[in-house]
Amino acid sequence: MIRFVAGSSAIAFAGVGLGYGFLGAKVFLKKDNGQLSFISYILYWPYHLLNSLSLFGFRHSGKENAYDKIDENIYLGCRLSPRDAGAMAQLGIQSVLDLTCEFSEVPALRGLAYRCIPVLDTCAPTLDQLTAGAAWIQQQAAKGPVYVHCALGHGRSATFVAAYLLMSGKSHTTQEAVDKTAALRPKIGLSKSQTALLQQLESISLSGPGTK
Repeated sequence: MIRFVAGSSAIAFAGVGLGYGFLGAKVFLKKDNGQLSFISYILYWPYHLLNSLSLFGFRHSGKENAYDKIDENIYLGCRLSPRDAGAMAQLGIQSVLDLTCEFSEVPALRGLAYRCIPVLDTCAPTLDQLTAGAAWIQQQAAKGPVYVHCALGHGRSATFVAAYLLMSGKSHTTQEAVDKTAALRPKIGLSKSQTALLQQLESISLSGPGTK
């Protein structure tokens, strides 16, 4: 059993290393419908187990809300569980932007207007992914409440919400967008690459209204 666990862990974390090295988020084999491939569970079960335990601890620590309202019709938070379906219904959530690559989305949220842009934890998306995601948030928010999430609601999803604030003109600088988001969800923490990408988006947005 020890050899099995050790061998499985070595394979799993070698694969994760390849993802962070050059393969990117596709290493986890997440489908467009938000489900992880069965092969992903087989190859990476030790990593998935650790992620699930980490998320369980986060949800039960009581130190932070699972989600917070950032702007009209915009909610930012963590990856939810099936038991959160009722809360999402009460909020009237109609759309979901999922930035995780390491979790399957819960069925109740996949049944809404759902979009998945898989991004590795602590990493930045591409500029095209960021602008497409932020534009999608803006489009869906005009119809009703949108839930934007990654694993904990701290980095990847906060980056996309900040991009939405920039592209919609509700914030004029990266710092303003991040500060507004942090004021309502204090424990967000963007990586250097995520912040740099937002600054790139800011410079593009300032170059002319046609880029917004």
